[in-house]
Amino acid sequence: MLNQDTNCLDMLAQVGFPPGLYPPLPLDGTSVVATAARQGEAVYVPDVTQDPRYISYASSTRSQLACPLRVTGKMIGVLNLESP
Repeated sequence: MLNQDTNCLDMLAQVGFPPGLYPPLPLDGTSVVATAARQGEAVYVPDVTQDPRYISYASSTRSQLACPLRVTGKMIGVLNLESP
């Protein structure tokens, strides 16, 4: 979820990883998630080992899909899916 005060994405919920694994993510960074948020469109990475934007938190991840979430045109967060 977008934290307006810090201009970071804060983890609201997660499934499959330990709680607290992901720290706040700055929107001005170059990560896959930040890129999706800034561009306003989904970013699919079929092989994260080949994409320098991927930030590794779980060694089992091989693919990633980050989809920005918007309400009335305003970006409120990013749905991030990672898969082995």
